[in-house]
Amino acid sequence: GCLPPLAESYRADRVGAFDENLANYRRIAAAIMPTSDLLLCETMSTVDEARAACTAALETGLPVWVAWTLDENKPVLRSGESIEAAVAAVMKIPGAAGAVKALLFNCTSPEVVREAMPALRAATPNDVLVGGYANGFVTASSGQGEYRDLSPEEYLDSFVRPWISS
Repeated sequence: GCLPPLAESYRADRVGAFDENLANYRRIAAAIMPTSDLLLCETMSTVDEARAACTAALETGLPVWVAWTLDENKPVLRSGESIEAAVAAVMKIPGAAGAVKALLFNCTSPEVVREAMPALRAATPNDVLVGGYANGFVTASSGQGEYRDLSPEEYLDSFVRPWISS
């Protein structure tokens, strides 16, 4: 099951307050938990947004994955917060050790994911998987994107293999 952004995916400035987000994520998590194998906190653009979603997800007892979206100009969250701060905040949540199974990047250009992957790998505990599933387009701060054709082979060779080897 998915715990998505509660506001616009690419606009960190529109993320609500932690307590409000936590209440909403708790409702979503409770509703989808019975039919889910794991909960994915997806396209998180701030540390507190991920912390609220992950807290609610962990309360279900299901395995949890967390995926952040990144700034298109540098390897930080769309809020400007560091990858290291994002990982630390999630892993400090009570119950995270052993239950957070993967930390990822998504809804970001593959070039930025490639640049950011070493920082994610370095900040992530060894027993937690890292990964990414990037956009086939570059997203501007306005949320608009420039689409391009990216074949599966190009995606694998130009991006996924470097992510794995980072």
